[in-house]
Amino acid sequence: MTGRPFWEAGWFWLLLAVVSTLPFVIAPMPLMPDHFAHAARYHVMNHGAESPFLRRYFSFEWGLI
Repeated sequence: MTGRPFWEAGWFWLLLAVVSTLPFVIAPMPLMPDHFAHAARYHVMNHGAESPFLRRYFSFEWGLI
């Protein structure tokens, strides 16, 4: 052993890089349980004025936050 700490060794950084990619290998698509709510909101925002049903229940008032 050369007396260097383990975090200066190349094998440690290679192991760290491999371990950090495991979540992407195990679950290739990140979970987003509210994806359909976002898609529906986007649809209402873009097409709400065209539909009498959507216009009755939804409206957008844009403003700066």
